[in-house]
Amino acid sequence: MKNASIEALGENIKVDLTTNPADSKRFLQIGNAQNFIVCGLDIYDNLCKFSCITFGVELTDSGNAAACGGIIKDINCYNCAYGYGAIQVQAGINILFKDIYALGGVTLRLESGIPGTRAEDTKPAKTDKIVARNIISEEGNAALMVSPHTADQGTFDARYIKSIGSGFAARIEKGFGKHEGTFSSDSVLKDVYAVYGERAQLKAKHFKYLPAELADKVTEVDSGNPEVENTYIGPSISAVGLIANYDINFDISEVKQAEGFDYQVNGGKLVTLEDARPEN
Repeated sequence: MKNASIEALGENIKVDLTTNPADSKRFLQIGNAQNFIVCGLDIYDNLCKFSCITFGVELTDSGNAAACGGIIKDINCYNCAYGYGAIQVQAGINILFKDIYALGGVTLRLESGIPGTRAEDTKPAKTDKIVARNIISEEGNAALMVSPHTADQGTFDARYIKSIGSGFAARIEKGFGKHEGTFSSDSVLKDVYAVYGERAQLKAKHFKYLPAELADKVTEVDSGNPEVENTYIGPSISAVGLIANYDINFDISEVKQAEGFDYQVNGGKLVTLEDARPEN
């Protein structure tokens, strides 16, 4: 598909996913598309499995192909499941994500791992030259999450990444699989902002980064969807979680705001692998 768009003419388009059971669905799946725009959507999620907008791969004669040359902007998503969220990119090249907001979940997830993106696949599709600007998460897991499962990916340039009471503003993580995967060291994370809250959606694997003084504030909540794991609700952990096996272009000075973090290391600006509390 080439030269396609979904654009609001005036007010944002309302997308209502709340009238159906919270099952395995999404609003939009983008595969082998070139030169596209998606702009001006208010998506009302229902704790659905899968992100509202997903980028996948298509098998072609020349290998696995992914989206290339696109703009996704002015998207608001509400009531997202913690393990999913607004947008997930399994593969894609030269795509701008701008002014994306999510209540719950992960706002922008750069996470590969499906067939066609793995190192062992023939001519796997890659994630490269991703630009993210003004990505916001409220009472979710993270605004930006990066996890290159099973493959070495290219670059991302993420700036103005914001958390309002979420677990993190940015989670930079290693992948899993036979080959854990990396993102390029030329990837950039700058201008990060985070405000502490106690209604964040947390993953159990991150409890070790939560200060002991706040551990009793975590509660388990039924997800309401048998296909989605229960959610842990609790305190914000840090503006940035840099818990990967690769380096990116980031310095703690790029955290411009970490407000309300009374117990966290580095004033709530940054946690790394070395900051994990010993597990009992």
